[in-house]
Amino acid sequence: MEFEDLLGRGVDDDGLCALGEPTPHHQTKSPAIVVTDAAQVQLEGHARCYAYTIAVIEAFDDARVAARNKTTVYAVDRAKVRATDESTIYAYDQVTVHAEGHTTVHATDNSRILLHEGAHATAQRGVTIHGPARSNTQVR
Repeated sequence: MEFEDLLGRGVDDDGLCALGEPTPHHQTKSPAIVVTDAAQVQLEGHARCYAYTIAVIEAFDDARVAARNKTTVYAVDRAKVRATDESTIYAYDQVTVHAEGHTTVHATDNSRILLHEGAHATAQRGVTIHGPARSNTQVR
């Protein structure tokens, strides 16, 4: 497409683009953070994180965490966690957790858990548990 073709499509004579509408929220992506080794991180807002090798993550608001290799995640509010490889997840409020491998999930409040393979959970007070490994659940 040539510059002349853009004239009349939101680009003025100086080459500046005038955007009429903001990008819809569901089409935006936040930057992803990679956390490894024994690092400790707090995530807020719409942050995304990939955690490996005994990292400790505290996820608040609408944060998303992918946890592997013995990572520990404390998830609060509406955070979403996907965990595998012996991770330990502590879920509070309205957190959603997808767990597989040898992951352990400790959940309370209105958390939602989906258990696969050898994952297991300890749950209390209104936690919803689904998935093929849901029988690996202990109620407190």
